[in-house]
Amino acid sequence: MTIAYVLTYSAILAAEAEDYEWLRELLDEAESQWTRMSDRYLVVVIDAIRGWLDECTGTVGGVDRIVAAVARSRAGAESLHLTYALLLLARARIARGELAEAEAALREAVSYSEQTGQHYLCAALLEAGGRIASRRGDGAEGKARFLKAASAALDQGSQWFALRALTALACTYGDAESRDRLGAVFAGIRSGEDLPVFREAHTLLG
Repeated sequence: MTIAYVLTYSAILAAEAEDYEWLRELLDEAESQWTRMSDRYLVVVIDAIRGWLDECTGTVGGVDRIVAAVARSRAGAESLHLTYALLLLARARIARGELAEAEAALREAVSYSEQTGQHYLCAALLEAGGRIASRRGDGAEGKARFLKAASAALDQGSQWFALRALTALACTYGDAESRDRLGAVFAGIRSGEDLPVFREAHTLLG
């Protein structure tokens, strides 16, 4: 059981690091571990992450898999990671340009986060909201959400979530103030040069 839990949470880290090869290996191993258990509690979040991986790598049916995982989580199969499954669904919808559906998933995620006091994804949810607003052409709202995301991340001591939000801000708007904010956080990052968001930030600042 401990191994299955460790593999599942490692898969979440791999998904957030956008390391899809590592993610696939972890999901395969985690699924193998969970099939041996009578109580397969975290299989729901594994299915959501598998759907996200499918969506990111162009495999058909990724969003449908996340939707199914969200439905099972809502029904009580495993509600601990409902907020994260909804975040993945919102990200997938944004990537597809399905902004109304993305906004609906995001609203539910924020509502559930507030109901449960589960605030560990606050910055990521705000960042997704910034992407939705920006894609809709609401520049002021998009910028405000990205800045709130970075502030929330720094308040929680998460430089990496702050870096992601400010990279999205600088990439979307490209103004000097946005790049300065990004540079201030980037200067404090001491590792992770192999991660996509680090390379994107480095390019923007270069």
